[in-house]
Amino acid sequence: MNDLYLISYCITCHGRTYDLKQVLPSVIEAARISHPVEIVILDYNSPDDLKEYMNSIMISENNIKYVKYTGKDYYHMAHAKNLSILSANGEYVVTSCADIFLHIDFFKIIRNIIKDTSALWIHSGLIDAYPGVVAFKKEEFIKIGGFDERFEFYGPEDKDLIERFKRCGLRDGIYSCKLLREIRTSKKDKFKNYRIKSRKEIEKLMRQIHQNNIQNNILIANPDGWGSWK
Repeated sequence: MNDLYLISYCITCHGRTYDLKQVLPSVIEAARISHPVEIVILDYNSPDDLKEYMNSIMISENNIKYVKYTGKDYYHMAHAKNLSILSANGEYVVTSCADIFLHIDFFKIIRNIIKDTSALWIHSGLIDAYPGVVAFKKEEFIKIGGFDERFEFYGPEDKDLIERFKRCGLRDGIYSCKLLREIRTSKKDKFKNYRIKSRKEIEKLMRQIHQNNIQNNILIANPDGWGSWK
């Protein structure tokens, strides 16, 4: 397998530009030593200075794609991730967050895993270790309907995607958690940008959806359409 295919690294951001400013240099540096890599920044109507920051960064970086969505004033994790991936040009895509630092060899190792194992998706191998950083062949992601957009909050949408990849029997690969480092953020700060403000309410709803998908052996999400820009 030719390992010079384009990888798109997709980050979504709403109100967390202060984190993105810290981690983006590590992503840019990792991309430089294992090109071609496209860095996709999906601005999910961020209320801070994200647009100004990206304009300043893209002056010197030509492998960054900045896309702005203005349809909602609150954050919807699964929808935002779907939009970022649909905007990506890469054969393989990595979905990530604005608070994840990358090891300089991250993309090099992901390429090697795909080359050596013919993996169609790559994950950390641990349920609670960076489930939100998953690499996959874009066409396989599209086949299973992307992230289930009934999940508005963070966490369940990642586990659901991974479980559907497994149920479809797609070859997987595992990367080391040592390739990533997360900015520690309080749950209060993570929660503040979402539409539903009651943690108890949203966790109950997400749990019901997750259990239903497992019980009904759901393979394809969003049967009525997904990733809309409306």
